[in-house]
Amino acid sequence: MFPQPWVQRDGGEAIRLDDFAGTGWQLLTMDSVDAPTSAGVTVVRLGGDVHEVDNVLGRWMATHDCCAALVRPDHYVFGTAASPGEIRALLDEMYRRLR
Repeated sequence: MFPQPWVQRDGGEAIRLDDFAGTGWQLLTMDSVDAPTSAGVTVVRLGGDVHEVDNVLGRWMATHDCCAALVRPDHYVFGTAASPGEIRALLDEMYRRLR
């Protein structure tokens, strides 16, 4: 299962990540990562779109040595990318398996 941290947008009220990103597939990246836009996938840039309240995802990504995580609608991790160059391949693999 993927962590469910508290996040803030522009200093606003802290909300759960799912309340910000909604349902469906989510690609969570660090702010410095340029992620491709993909149909059916919500891209959330941590430190860009939202800021973590407690650094749960920052620690999770450091522990898993990744800069991005693709999360299924049931909140299980489909896969991770160790570098920005691996993100497109991760998305392509998701689409291949969904066909």
